Amino acid sequence: MTHFHQIPATAAHCPEIRPDTSAEWIEQSIIRAYVRLVFPEELGNGKRTVTFGRFDDLEVSLTEVCMPTAGEASPHQLELWFEGEPPYRLELRCRTSGVVIDRLGIHEFDEDEVEAAVRFVADAARRVRHLH
Repeated sequence: MTHFHQIPATAAHCPEIRPDTSAEWIEQSIIRAYVRLVFPEELGNGKRTVTFGRFDDLEVSLTEVCMPTAGEASPHQLELWFEGEPPYRLELRCRTSGVVIDRLGIHEFDEDEVEAAVRFVADAARRVRHLH
């Protein structure tokens, strides 16, 4: 059975992301979230999530998705996993319902992927602000 382990977000760890938030701050937040996933204070099975930012009713988190074991998944699910499932996901989630609004898969945190992740967060913050 896969367990879900969420590293709690506090106001200090989950500041408001504004449309004018710098790309450097967003990048540093993504890297810090990655480090918290790689070196967790508490180990658990399954997937782990670090929430590192929010805007309005939305939060931005980085999730590490562990590969399912043969006992937990069908052969078809395991086959899909090996066809390129990214081990990390940057997720935009509704704080009240918990529904994932959008996500971006990340494989290696290379320069291009980090740049795409920064754009994902910055664009989401701008789109949300335009709706209000």
